[in-house]
Amino acid sequence: MATDICHSLEFAYKMVDHVGRVILSPKVIQGFGLEEGELLAFTTFKHYIIITKKDKNLFKRDFMTAGFLRKLHKLGRVTIPLEIREDFNIEQYQELHIRLFHNCIILNKSEDDEKNNNEDLQFILNRIEDSSEDEKFVYRQIKNNGKVQLTDEILNLLGFTRKSDIQFFLKGDMLAIREYSFDVKAPVGMQYTGQSRKIDHLVRLDIPKKLREKLNIKPDDYIIFTVKENGTYISSTKL
Repeated sequence: MATDICHSLEFAYKMVDHVGRVILSPKVIQGFGLEEGELLAFTTFKHYIIITKKDKNLFKRDFMTAGFLRKLHKLGRVTIPLEIREDFNIEQYQELHIRLFHNCIILNKSEDDEKNNNEDLQFILNRIEDSSEDEKFVYRQIKNNGKVQLTDEILNLLGFTRKSDIQFFLKGDMLAIREYSFDVKAPVGMQYTGQSRKIDHLVRLDIPKKLREKLNIKPDDYIIFTVKENGTYISSTKL
C-alpha cells in the first residue's frame, strides 16, 4: 500500500538564470545530503521536473526525458537540461517552485502551481522507490531527420557505446536492436531488415525511413526503448 509521503520537507521559489541554471537552497542541499560536484539525474512527469541522486533508476514507464545527468556546482547551482527547458518552455527569469521530498527534488513552473496535486506527487514518489519492474524504459522524440537524440547514460542502459553500429530487426510491431554482426541470420522470431546505423558524433541514432514507415512513426512522435532480459526493443507510443 502506498505511504502518504506527499508532504514536502522544504520548499523555495527560485529564478532560472541565462544559461538554464537554478540555485538549490542550502536547506534543500543539506536535507537531501548533496555535495558539490555530485551528479544529479533528471526526468519529467506531466508538468513536474524530477531530480534524484544518480543511483536512482528513473528509466521507468511514465517517466519522460530520463537519461540526463548534471553536476551540482558551487552555491548550489544546477543546470536544467536544455531539452527539458525547451519542452517546458522555461526561459531566463522563469520562476520555479522547488520542493524537497525524502527521495527526490521536484520542480515546476510557479504558474503551474494550480496543477499540482497530491495524487501526482504520491505517484512520483512511490514510482521512484518501486523496484518491481524488471524492464527499463526510455522515451525519446523522433526529429524531422528521423534521428533520436541519446545520451551516454541512455547508451549505457541500452548496452551500446558512442562507437556502436546498431542492427535493426523486425519483431511484430517492434524493432529489435543489437550490435552489428556479420551473421545475416535473424534471431528466432525476428525478421532480418538489412538495416544498420552508427551512433553519430552528436550521440544520435538514425531510425531508417523504411522502418519508421513500417511502424507508422512520424516526425515529433515519441518512441519507447524497452530494455528486457532478452534484448532491447523500439516501439511507438501510439500502440
